[in-house]
Formats: sequence, structure tokens, C-alpha cells
Amino acid sequence: MEAGVAAQDVDMMECCYLMVSTKAGTTFYIGDTSHLAHLEKIVTRHNRGMGGPQTSSPDLRPWSLVAYVTGFGRDKQLHKWFARQVAPGSMASV
Repeated sequence: MEAGVAAQDVDMMECCYLMVSTKAGTTFYIGDTSHLAHLEKIVTRHNRGMGGPQTSSPDLRPWSLVAYVTGFGRDKQLHKWFARQVAPGSMASV
């Protein structure tokens, strides 16, 4: 953690996250949240079918968190960059 960044500030950071379907190992999903602290709850919601239409299919659940990146806004261009870096050639939804 950077010097001068309090733990509560980190929890409030926006982040972009990458999940992979554990049933269809080549299917990825990229999402974002305004609070890093909520990430575990978000993954749970996706696994209960309460995420978006891209993750709600029982044929894709459960999902596993692969990676997340913090320190930027909720910019869709960054989602696309993240997809290319972490899961090149994937079927990532952005």
C-alpha cells in the first residue's frame, strides 16, 4: 500500500475486476465497482444469478475472481485494456 493511503481509503477505491466461469473455463467477465470493499459481495451476487445477464446463466455459474485493479474511475476503455492484458483472446464481456 502506498505511504499515506489509509485502509478506509483503499476500501473506497473504485476497481475493475475479472472473473472466470468455473464451468466454462474460457468465459470471462469484466465488471467494476465503486467500492473495493464490496468485491466479495459482488462475486457472491454473480454466483447467485443476481449479477447481470452475462453472468446469470446456471451454465456459467459459479464464477471465480481472477484479478482486480484499483486506482482509476469506472471507464469502459480501461475495461477493454484490462481484458486485453489479463485475458487476451478471451470472450470477456465489457
